[in-house]
Amino acid sequence: MHQIKIPEELYHCFEAAGYRQHYEANEDIYMQGDDAGRIYFIRKGRVRAYYVTYQGRELTYEIIEKGRIFGESSFLSQCARPVCVAAVT
Repeated sequence: MHQIKIPEELYHCFEAAGYRQHYEANEDIYMQGDDAGRIYFIRKGRVRAYYVTYQGRELTYEIIEKGRIFGESSFLSQCARPVCVAAVT
């Protein structure tokens, strides 16, 4: 799946529309099954999207890097989050 990377000169548009939040490495941003009340834009760093199986295993779905938006599909569908997302850096 190809994802669009937002050019740095447009970052200010996203900052004006929302607010800045800092996450430490390994800190959860949202969990599988959470309500999808917002979308996220990565200004700096990387995050890991992963699925937790019924047996408790974590399966990495994707590493998402700066300049990308995530969480939009479940937000727009108004459904629960299908994966967990945690900060990497």
